[in-house]
Amino acid sequence: MREKKRVIAFSIEGLRVNGKEARLIINESIFGFLGELQASKASAKFVRWDEGAQQGFLKCNTAFLQEVIAALALKKEFRGQKIAVRTLKLLGSIPRLI
Repeated sequence: MREKKRVIAFSIEGLRVNGKEARLIINESIFGFLGELQASKASAKFVRWDEGAQQGFLKCNTAFLQEVIAALALKKEFRGQKIAVRTLKLLGSIPRLI
């Protein structure tokens, strides 16, 4: 059976980052909180980053939605500077968020 996915819209505050750095922040937070096994089950995938608005989209398995949101919220520091990853919206597809 196919896993259902949800899209999380998020923003990074406290530091201006590009897409590559945003992907690194998201991966660090998910792998740091969930570990490799649970992160692979969550199948979180970085989808898009808007550098101007400092907002992006992330897809993940619905069964691990709360764990992924918690992992994002717990990320407090990147390269020695304080940051905050905020969850903005949750929906089933990206066009609904735009």
